[in-house]
Order: sequence, then structure tokens, then C-alpha cells
Amino acid sequence: MLTKFRGEIYLFFGALFFAFNGIISKIVLIDGPSAWRLTQIRTGGAFVILILFHLAFRRQELKTTKSELPWLIAFGVVGVAFVQAFYFVAIERMYVGVALLIEFTAPIWILLFLRFVLKKHVPNGLWYAIILSFSGLLLITQIWNGLSLDRLGLIAALADALSLAGYFL
Repeated sequence: MLTKFRGEIYLFFGALFFAFNGIISKIVLIDGPSAWRLTQIRTGGAFVILILFHLAFRRQELKTTKSELPWLIAFGVVGVAFVQAFYFVAIERMYVGVALLIEFTAPIWILLFLRFVLKKHVPNGLWYAIILSFSGLLLITQIWNGLSLDRLGLIAALADALSLAGYFL
């Protein structure tokens, strides 16, 4: 029974933990470590937990070739470190909802990259889906209600969106 719904269970817990992450991180950043230090703690802690797990149960998955190494390093820097660091800087300086709104422009950047850089055909349905989902995000965050943007926070949120797009790609 649990195996049948394993994907849905993972999705539920992933969404639940993600929802708590922004608020808890914002609270920690108010009186706690800097955004850069929180990034070090979070990525370092995740590294230790994951490496111990893989050493204990999935050692064979740690084997890599020389051709994979540059991609793994790029993934670690862009996909893990940059996404976390820019996210923490953005939420430290702006509302969490606004920072997430900007971060979640990543799918838009991906579609633009696919269409105009790689010259791939992007179906119209994807453009409509992006417009609808982003419009929903705008409605939820109510970005038009007395919002003031911090310049460094905005730059960090945009860098986070581009890093997240790179992570997804």
C-alpha cells in the first residue's frame, strides 16, 4: 500500500517541509547567523547526512568518472550553494513571499532558454501553463499592496531564480 503511494507521500512531505522552510529560515535570519553562514550550515549539514547515508547504504552510487566530475561540481555550486545562498539573502532583505515569487520565475527562464538559446520548440500549452501559474503566484502574494523592494534583495532573488533554472536544467 505504501509503495503504491510512495511518490505522493514524498511529494506531500516535500511540500510540507518546503512550506515551513521559508518562515523558519526568516525567523532564524532575524536574530541568528547571516545568510551566508546559514547557507554553510544548511549545505554542510545536508552534505554530512547524505554522505553518511550513502557510505552506509549506497556506496556504489558514489563512484564517478572524470567526465562527470565537472558537472557534479557545477551542480554542487550552482544547484546547491548558489540557490541556497541567494535565497537566504533575498528572504533576509525582503518578504518571503516576494522572494519566492521572483525565485519561481525559474520555469520562465528555462522556457526562454529552451526557445531562444537552444532553438527548441516549446509547445503553446507550456507558455499558457507558465502564465497561469505565475498569475496565481502574483494573486497569492498580492505584490501590489504597499510593497517596497530592497535592491540587494531583488538582485539576490533574481540570481536565485537563474541559479534555480540552472539547477533544474
